[in-house]
Amino acid sequence: MLSEMFNLNDDFIDTKDEDFLFKKNNFHYMFEFKGLTKDIKKSNISQLMTHVYKFSESNNIDLENIKRIIIVTRFKDSNPETRTKISKETVSIAKNSLYNVLIIDSYQFLKLFEQFKIGKISSEDCLEKFNGTGELIVDSL
Repeated sequence: MLSEMFNLNDDFIDTKDEDFLFKKNNFHYMFEFKGLTKDIKKSNISQLMTHVYKFSESNNIDLENIKRIIIVTRFKDSNPETRTKISKETVSIAKNSLYNVLIIDSYQFLKLFEQFKIGKISSEDCLEKFNGTGELIVDSL
């Protein structure tokens, strides 16, 4: 879906670090995908940051040029419409300038992709949303 949204070649090589990575407009967008039976925690954010630091050091890239995104399915054994919201504490940690992470619940990501597919938003609009931190909430159609 990300490849389609941003017209990317499928030449990403999984090195067992980040789950997906691409470069647009001089920024590197690094993704971690999670499927959890519970809620997202600080340790999930820390895992992404480990990949960010390693990538930055290995490729001599400023941390400011790496956008950090977690796409997460929380409470994967329950109905998406009955899941609790991501805790305010976790969102606050993600927004902290030490991390600058964007958390996207998979249900929200699917809503974003749907809006992209029907032409309501463009690839550039999606990229702009990925430049944020905290939690991404997608408006309904």
